[in-house]
Amino acid sequence: MEEVYELSLGGPGKESLAGCKDIILQATQALLTNDVDEHALFDYGPRVGDPEVRHQLAEFLKIQYNDNVESDNLFITAAATQGIHLATTVLMSKDAPIFVEDPTYFVAHGMFQRDYEHRVIPVQTDDDGIDLDVFERLLQETPAPTETRYPFRRMLFVMTVHHNPMGFCLPPEKCRRLVSLARKYDVLLFADDVYNLLTYTDDGVPPPRLLAYDNKEDPDYRGHTISNCTFSKIFSPGMRLGWIETSPRIIQMLRDCYTTVSGFCYNHFVSRLVGKALELGLVQTNLARLRKLYGDRIRAACRRLRENQTPVCFVEPKGGLFLWLKLPEIINGEEFQENAKTKNLLVMNGSRASMSGNYKNFLRISISVIPRDKIEQGIDKLSELIRSYDA
Repeated sequence: MEEVYELSLGGPGKESLAGCKDIILQATQALLTNDVDEHALFDYGPRVGDPEVRHQLAEFLKIQYNDNVESDNLFITAAATQGIHLATTVLMSKDAPIFVEDPTYFVAHGMFQRDYEHRVIPVQTDDDGIDLDVFERLLQETPAPTETRYPFRRMLFVMTVHHNPMGFCLPPEKCRRLVSLARKYDVLLFADDVYNLLTYTDDGVPPPRLLAYDNKEDPDYRGHTISNCTFSKIFSPGMRLGWIETSPRIIQMLRDCYTTVSGFCYNHFVSRLVGKALELGLVQTNLARLRKLYGDRIRAACRRLRENQTPVCFVEPKGGLFLWLKLPEIINGEEFQENAKTKNLLVMNGSRASMSGNYKNFLRISISVIPRDKIEQGIDKLSELIRSYDA
């Protein structure tokens, strides 16, 4: 059977999930063999999440972010996708427009448009993120509900740290202006912060999340920002566990919506397991392992591209799982993707991430699935295929 070089998917490979079984076994034994309150463990959980779980999570995040995190501002979810669903269905009316970066996470605009039936408006980006002059003009031009029982009349889905697919981190001055625009135009800033903790600098501390710029000490503070996070990228997607960090008024709306009132905590038992794994330091150890694993891979991929003198433009990211490659103008990314597939090289063409169909000569390359040596071999095949277009 021929080798397949999987450079398209953003999920974990075998190496990424190695050790998860032992972590869950240790956490389960610690949770169940102590003097646990059986009723509290197996009953419906508190709507916002178990207090001890949120405490352990807050302590973990304080260290990882090198910033203050309050447990009262955390809401336990069944991972990031459910966080998107909750925000979209609970915090705004169906006639509220949703803005997305162009390009963005390639599934997001389909969720907003097809699943939730919102009007979705792409906003162009430049090399360091969303173009805020364009965004403000669109806010002024795009109709939004004038009378609504919801506090937000619009939403922006944005990634400010280790962007998928572009890899940039939004500069502080843009983050500050985004918060200012949100307050001015009643915009919910939905920051999809799923890659923040996969930072490959020496200290591993990511740039401040967008929520940190929505400062509660400001005189006009009301809380316009959600930090949507998950254990899927730093532990296991099969656990279906994540969290939202946000303002008290949004926490209250999530807690009191009928969906939460019906089901209470969305993944209570698993959250207790992961809370115990946090208490034991097991998630922290796994995160350090993944940072090294992925950091080595992404540096190796960039190094191989440079060594091969591959005719592409890219910026080496400091975190996340993706490389964003600009191909020569003569190459159509969609055709290239299909051509690469015939050679067992799986990549994602850039236009899939663009609601406008832009970025036709771009590729997104993932380093999360296959080992480093296979990534290097895949980059060799990629380089050879790109050069063949000049032949």
